[in-house]
Amino acid sequence: MSNNAFAAGLLVAAMIGGAHHASAQTIESDATKIKRLEATVEELTLQLADTIQERNRLRSALSQALESKSQGRQVVSGCDLSDGHNFIAYHDQREGLAVGYWLSRDGNAKKCTKAQLEEISRTYSIFPTDKASKILRYEISTR
Repeated sequence: MSNNAFAAGLLVAAMIGGAHHASAQTIESDATKIKRLEATVEELTLQLADTIQERNRLRSALSQALESKSQGRQVVSGCDLSDGHNFIAYHDQREGLAVGYWLSRDGNAKKCTKAQLEEISRTYSIFPTDKASKILRYEISTR
Protein backbone atom coordinates (compact mmCIF):
# COMPACT_ATOMS: atom_id res chain seq x y z
CA MET A 1 0.00 0.00 0.00
CA SER A 2 2.77 2.35 0.76
CA ASN A 3 4.10 2.01 -2.79
CA ASN A 4 0.64 2.80 -4.15
CA ALA A 5 0.33 5.76 -1.81
CA PHE A 6 3.78 6.95 -2.83
CA ALA A 7 2.93 6.57 -6.53
CA ALA A 8 -0.37 8.37 -6.00
CA GLY A 9 1.48 11.17 -4.20
CA LEU A 10 3.94 11.50 -7.09
CA LEU A 11 1.07 11.55 -9.56
CA VAL A 12 -0.72 14.32 -7.61
CA ALA A 13 2.54 16.30 -7.32
CA ALA A 14 3.12 16.00 -11.06
CA MET A 15 -0.42 17.16 -11.77
CA ILE A 16 -0.08 20.14 -9.43
CA GLY A 17 3.29 21.03 -10.99
CA GLY A 18 1.83 20.82 -14.49
CA ALA A 19 -1.19 22.89 -13.48
CA HIS A 20 1.10 25.47 -11.86
CA HIS A 21 3.22 25.69 -15.03
CA ALA A 22 0.12 26.08 -17.22
CA SER A 23 -1.22 28.69 -14.78
CA ALA A 24 2.05 30.65 -14.96
CA GLN A 25 1.91 30.60 -18.77
CA THR A 26 -1.71 31.78 -18.70
CA ILE A 27 -0.83 34.63 -16.33
CA GLU A 28 2.07 35.64 -18.57
CA SER A 29 -0.05 35.56 -21.72
CA ASP A 30 -2.82 37.49 -19.90
CA ALA A 31 -0.27 40.15 -18.89
CA THR A 32 0.87 40.42 -22.53
CA LYS A 33 -2.73 40.76 -23.69
CA ILE A 34 -3.39 43.46 -21.08
CA LYS A 35 -0.32 45.43 -22.21
CA ARG A 36 -1.42 45.16 -25.84
CA LEU A 37 -4.94 46.31 -24.93
CA GLU A 38 -3.57 49.24 -22.91
CA ALA A 39 -1.46 50.32 -25.90
CA THR A 40 -4.53 50.07 -28.14
CA VAL A 41 -6.59 52.17 -25.72
CA GLU A 42 -3.84 54.80 -25.61
CA GLU A 43 -3.64 54.95 -29.42
CA LEU A 44 -7.42 55.21 -29.75
CA THR A 45 -7.50 57.96 -27.12
CA LEU A 46 -4.96 59.97 -29.11
CA GLN A 47 -6.94 59.43 -32.32
CA LEU A 48 -10.12 60.55 -30.55
CA ALA A 49 -8.40 63.70 -29.30
CA ASP A 50 -7.25 64.50 -32.85
CA THR A 51 -10.74 63.89 -34.19
CA ILE A 52 -12.30 66.14 -31.54
CA GLN A 53 -9.78 68.87 -32.35
CA GLU A 54 -10.54 68.60 -36.07
CA ARG A 55 -14.30 68.65 -35.38
CA ASN A 56 -13.89 71.81 -33.29
CA ARG A 57 -11.82 73.43 -36.04
CA LEU A 58 -14.51 72.59 -38.60
CA ARG A 59 -17.26 73.93 -36.32
CA SER A 60 -15.32 77.17 -35.91
CA ALA A 61 -14.79 77.46 -39.68
CA LEU A 62 -18.48 76.83 -40.32
CA SER A 63 -19.46 79.41 -37.72
CA GLN A 64 -17.13 81.98 -39.27
CA ALA A 65 -18.44 81.21 -42.76
CA LEU A 66 -22.04 81.62 -41.62
CA GLU A 67 -21.18 84.89 -39.87
CA SER A 68 -19.39 86.21 -42.95
CA LYS A 69 -22.29 85.25 -45.19
CA SER A 70 -24.85 86.87 -42.88
CA GLN A 71 -22.81 90.09 -42.92
CA GLY A 72 -22.50 90.04 -46.70
CA ARG A 73 -18.76 89.38 -46.63
CA GLN A 74 -16.98 86.92 -48.87
CA VAL A 75 -16.78 83.42 -47.40
CA VAL A 76 -13.24 82.10 -47.61
CA SER A 77 -11.88 78.61 -47.07
CA GLY A 78 -8.94 78.56 -44.71
CA CYS A 79 -7.42 81.89 -43.74
CA ASP A 80 -8.18 85.17 -45.50
CA LEU A 81 -5.06 85.68 -47.62
CA SER A 82 -6.22 89.05 -48.90
CA ASP A 83 -6.28 90.24 -45.29
CA GLY A 84 -2.79 88.79 -44.85
CA HIS A 85 -1.41 90.42 -47.98
CA ASN A 86 -2.95 93.74 -46.96
CA PHE A 87 -1.58 93.51 -43.41
CA ILE A 88 1.92 92.59 -44.60
CA ALA A 89 1.96 95.33 -47.26
CA TYR A 90 1.17 98.04 -44.74
CA HIS A 91 3.13 96.69 -41.77
CA ASP A 92 6.17 98.80 -40.97
CA GLN A 93 8.52 95.88 -40.28
CA ARG A 94 10.34 93.77 -42.84
CA GLU A 95 8.26 91.09 -44.55
CA GLY A 96 9.45 88.09 -42.52
CA LEU A 97 8.52 89.76 -39.23
CA ALA A 98 5.19 91.00 -40.58
CA VAL A 99 4.32 87.52 -41.86
CA GLY A 100 5.13 86.01 -38.45
CA TYR A 101 3.00 88.59 -36.70
CA TRP A 102 0.04 88.06 -39.06
CA LEU A 103 0.26 84.25 -38.79
CA SER A 104 0.21 84.53 -34.98
CA ARG A 105 -2.63 87.05 -34.92
CA ASP A 106 -6.16 85.68 -34.46
CA GLY A 107 -4.98 82.10 -35.08
CA ASN A 108 -4.42 82.75 -38.79
CA ALA A 109 -1.77 80.02 -39.06
CA LYS A 110 -4.23 77.43 -37.74
CA LYS A 111 -6.95 78.59 -40.14
CA CYS A 112 -4.79 78.46 -43.28
CA THR A 113 -4.80 75.44 -45.54
CA LYS A 114 -1.53 73.77 -46.50
CA ALA A 115 -1.72 75.35 -49.98
CA GLN A 116 -2.20 78.81 -48.45
CA LEU A 117 0.74 78.34 -46.09
CA GLU A 118 2.93 77.20 -48.99
CA GLU A 119 1.84 80.25 -51.00
CA ILE A 120 2.79 82.56 -48.12
CA SER A 121 6.16 80.81 -47.87
CA ARG A 122 6.82 81.31 -51.62
CA THR A 123 5.51 84.88 -51.80
CA TYR A 124 7.44 86.60 -49.02
CA SER A 125 11.09 87.01 -48.08
CA ILE A 126 11.34 85.08 -44.84
CA PHE A 127 14.64 84.38 -43.11
CA PRO A 128 15.09 80.88 -41.64
CA THR A 129 15.48 82.48 -38.20
CA ASP A 130 12.19 84.41 -38.44
CA LYS A 131 9.28 83.33 -36.31
CA ALA A 132 7.27 83.03 -39.54
CA SER A 133 9.65 80.37 -40.86
CA LYS A 134 9.17 78.23 -37.75
CA ILE A 135 5.40 78.68 -37.82
CA LEU A 136 5.16 77.83 -41.52
CA ARG A 137 7.36 74.73 -41.21
CA TYR A 138 5.36 73.46 -38.25
CA GLU A 139 1.91 74.18 -39.67
CA ILE A 140 2.74 72.75 -43.11
CA SER A 141 4.05 69.55 -41.47
CA THR A 142 0.81 69.08 -39.52
CA ARG A 143 -1.47 69.20 -42.59
